[in-house]
Amino acid sequence: MADRVDILLAAFNGSPFLAEQIASIRAQTYRNWRLLISDDGSSDGTLDVARTAGDDDTRIRVLPQHKPFGSARAHFMHLLTLSDAPYVMLCDQDDVWLPHKIEAMLDCMRKAESQDPEVPVLVFCDLEVVDDKLRRISPSFWSFTGLDSKRTAVSDLLVRNPVTGCASMMNAALVKLARATPAKSYMVMHDWWLALLAASFGKLVGIDDQLVQYRQHGANEAGAVEDRLLSKLGNLAFSRRLAVSSVRQAVSFLEIYGNDMPNDAREVVSAYARLPQCGVLRRISVACKYGFWKRGLPSALFQAAVLLRLKANMKTFVSV
Repeated sequence: MADRVDILLAAFNGSPFLAEQIASIRAQTYRNWRLLISDDGSSDGTLDVARTAGDDDTRIRVLPQHKPFGSARAHFMHLLTLSDAPYVMLCDQDDVWLPHKIEAMLDCMRKAESQDPEVPVLVFCDLEVVDDKLRRISPSFWSFTGLDSKRTAVSDLLVRNPVTGCASMMNAALVKLARATPAKSYMVMHDWWLALLAASFGKLVGIDDQLVQYRQHGANEAGAVEDRLLSKLGNLAFSRRLAVSSVRQAVSFLEIYGNDMPNDAREVVSAYARLPQCGVLRRISVACKYGFWKRGLPSALFQAAVLLRLKANMKTFVSV
């Protein structure tokens, strides 16, 4: 029998789009999946949509209500503890999956596992960026945002995350690793954390195909920000906060997994986590040594400016 794929859907006030998302999952060419839908206290009829879908398809299970999670990252990290399938996919409530998404990602996953089925693997794909009516904004999320799917070394992932949760598949080995993450750990987003785990302990593999229509609307918790200079200038304050958060995330990651990480990965994460403790010139030197730079000159220059400001912002939590 074909391996089961668990699809974990974290919902919150998603009734306008949820039925369309579920329909796209039911239309998948790969049939052996189970959809687990968890609602975080919606007030707009989301649960009704989910339960109706469950009545129509026994592969769809609506989970019992849980105490509020309050964020997508906490919600998804909890859902990972509930799956016992060989493969797991994360699912947003407002996108549309292309019919061959599961099949294509599973084929890539099996190739990545072929030499060692026990190695933690995360496979991720590109997305088509669309508006709330599914009208195309950009044919490629990676091109639109300036992300480089080939830059998947630990040093790259500490700085910027090319993995979108709703465009990823994990094997059981990676899910097991993720379950060791304490609930109070600091992470920027769950998909970034999972990408760091895969890069540090196993494999991270990108697929160039756009297998998801990534819907952009006013209620996105995270979305697609175009890679343009004006966009960067307008988001300079956000970029500074994100840089600080990425170092804080590295500190937390090191505290949890440092003793078990391969030596080379631990060295890189440690260097990034200690950046605020370095003087300015040393900070730039370390960034150059390990390659802690984003793609493109404008992004790298913005990042250099942020690095110069890290120390004052981070005295309160850097403890490694």
